[in-house]
Amino acid sequence: MNGERSLELGPLAGRVYRLRRLVVAGATTITAVASSTTGVPRLWVLTGVLALALILPACGRSDESRLDLALIADIGAALALWWMFDPVAGVSFILFYAVAVGNLLLSHRRANRTSILAVAVSGSFAPLHFIAKSIDLPLFHTSARSVPEAELLVGIATTVLVLTAASFLFRSIAVRLADAIVRRQASDARFVAAFAGAPIGMMILRPDGTIVEANPALNRMTGKPDLVGRNVSTFIDGDSSEIIQAARSEHMASCQLNTDAGTRHATISMTSLDENSDLLIAQVIDVTERTLAEETVRHRLQFERVIRNVSSHLIEVPLEDADAAIENVLGRVGQFAGVDRAYVFQFDVGGESASNTHEWCRAGIASVKYGLVEVPNEVFPWFTAQIMAGRNIEVHTLGDLPEDAAGEREMLAAQGIRSMMAVPMINAQGVVGFVGFDWVSHVSTWSDDDLALARIVGEMVSNMILRRRAHDRLAELLRSKDEFVARVSHELRTPLTVVLGLAEELRGDSTPDPDLMDMIAEQSRELSHIVEDLLVAARAEIGGLTIRPEVLAVADEIARSAAGAGVTGDLTGRVDPELRVWGDPIRLRQILRNILTNAVRYGGDHIEVSAELSAAGVRIQIADDGSGVPEADRERIFEPYVQANNIAGVPASMGLGLSVARSLARLMGGDLAYEYIRGWSRFTLTLPAAANAIIDRSVAVG
Repeated sequence: MNGERSLELGPLAGRVYRLRRLVVAGATTITAVASSTTGVPRLWVLTGVLALALILPACGRSDESRLDLALIADIGAALALWWMFDPVAGVSFILFYAVAVGNLLLSHRRANRTSILAVAVSGSFAPLHFIAKSIDLPLFHTSARSVPEAELLVGIATTVLVLTAASFLFRSIAVRLADAIVRRQASDARFVAAFAGAPIGMMILRPDGTIVEANPALNRMTGKPDLVGRNVSTFIDGDSSEIIQAARSEHMASCQLNTDAGTRHATISMTSLDENSDLLIAQVIDVTERTLAEETVRHRLQFERVIRNVSSHLIEVPLEDADAAIENVLGRVGQFAGVDRAYVFQFDVGGESASNTHEWCRAGIASVKYGLVEVPNEVFPWFTAQIMAGRNIEVHTLGDLPEDAAGEREMLAAQGIRSMMAVPMINAQGVVGFVGFDWVSHVSTWSDDDLALARIVGEMVSNMILRRRAHDRLAELLRSKDEFVARVSHELRTPLTVVLGLAEELRGDSTPDPDLMDMIAEQSRELSHIVEDLLVAARAEIGGLTIRPEVLAVADEIARSAAGAGVTGDLTGRVDPELRVWGDPIRLRQILRNILTNAVRYGGDHIEVSAELSAAGVRIQIADDGSGVPEADRERIFEPYVQANNIAGVPASMGLGLSVARSLARLMGGDLAYEYIRGWSRFTLTLPAAANAIIDRSVAVG
């Protein structure tokens, strides 16, 4: 313990030794001057003793050993001073000084030796005094000869006791001091160990931000191994003085660290190092992971909130407000994801082109919606292929696009787009379009949540579009049904009126007019055809329609059907009389009659019929030179209750004839198609050839 104390107080021992050397050197100089001036022998002896006391301690190897020798020399000088001059106060002070310094600054062994020597020297004054007085030794101070022995003994005894008590007192002080030093050293060691080994960044700094000490964790955190002597602004982003002030007043402040690994989030807590110093000790904790986790949780909550709001909005909104609802949803999602533009593209029915049907733009971002209508998919083949395959498109920078997406890159660059993302819209009908997001103001990245949100929005929007289409289709069907009922009523009323009128004319007529009878028969046949089409359509819907196929001569069936449809002239000139098909005669005539009736009503002045044998079977073509069916309706004419021709002066049909004809053709293993070629409308009926058909029983729909 005392060794530790002396080691700790080594610098103080050196300073005391150097101060004592100055004092002794001064005293030596004074006595030397006095000796040469007065010539007193005792002064010359004292000068020598002081010179010896000045020289001998320099032989020590350390400050403590030199101080130890100096104290012994001083005790000897005190003895010489008493012997020759008897300055009792000065001698007592020197001995007291030797005891105090020895016990406070020297090791236990040396302190004991110094104390014992001082007490022994003070106690030797009495016997030396009596010996010198009785023998009359040279240089002994004459003033002592007149001092009463009792007073002398009391003074010497008092000095011995005082020195002994002082030795114990300073020894006790030294022990306490040593304990305090040990505790301080242990505390300092613990602080140094905790400071150096702390897993968090720590530093000691001045109020101006200059770093006095930094632990290894802070060096690792900042990526800067030489922080000592530098300002905290070296690695703290922002006004470091404000951050220090906030950390001191509020005990904690948030900041961002500029490290070799990039910007990191951190908190700084700061307090005074101790009461007697203006130094501050600060803890720097990297909270990047915690901040990211908190942001992730916050983002997830916002994500779920957006999903709830969007889904409830799309569910509750009336279908007639679907367009506004979709753009509202795009706005909500766009603001959440921080995009500049959000939009919906829909493919047309044939999948040949796409149109920007809905769009939301952030303030200051130009709209491009009206320039992207019916864009052919072949213009952007790579983009279309990705979407049609159900894959997401993620373009963080235009350089991410492959070489075969040059057209897409050029289009995005022309619109000022720097990043974009698109997800396909998929519903029960397949891929119907895509939802896209553009970043114009900056290059952006997005999280998995953002991508998932885009896909969810794509599904919601596609389902909304499907619902609206179904709603529109249902409304159209309802309108068609209403029109159908009106047309059926008209179609039935006209022949019924004729039949009833003619029947009234013939009532009571004993000789009916053959022409009137023919008109009644013709109108009745028309009624029969209408009813037959209605029955076929109804049975086809419930799966109760049956066919009974047999070998049929194509030319004969065409002739019968033409007569039934009111077509004059021979239409079988381009038909091989030997050509045979396998089909139901009633259903075949119904198909031909409906096609021919359609040609008579809506076609031109000329009707041509041809038939030939092909690899697919027998192909019967019925053509007329009329204006034809509009291109947009060429497939819809085969749907129930659809009428594509609205010719002035021509009564509208029910819209069932062609639908029934195609259903019957497919039921018999064939098909019916329409095309318009070089000014001619052409219906092509394909049926199995008789030689290839192997059917020995009735076939039912369903």
